[in-house]
Amino acid sequence: MNINSNEIEFESSAHGAGVKKVFINSLDTATKLTQFAYGKLLAGENVEEHMHPSMEEFFYILKGDGVYVIDHSLVKVSPGVIVQIPAGITHALSTVGSTPLE
Repeated sequence: MNINSNEIEFESSAHGAGVKKVFINSLDTATKLTQFAYGKLLAGENVEEHMHPSMEEFFYILKGDGVYVIDHSLVKVSPGVIVQIPAGITHALSTVGSTPLE
């Protein structure tokens, strides 16, 4: 499978804030992978606290600054940081500053 990310349109995230480009989802693979995507939150946007019962998430921060609340612990994120959120763990995300968080 060859994917050109420039040809994929942004779509709204499932959490009421931000947008994402979904590169691969569970319909594209026979593995347990549910999604591989690129996301962006504009300055001032927040993702409310939620959890995924069966989906583990990994985030690699490209640009901007933010704060995750993961299982009631604060985790500051900035470019180069990788965050792992296990399935079943509550988490929320807030942008910090005037730069979009990518």
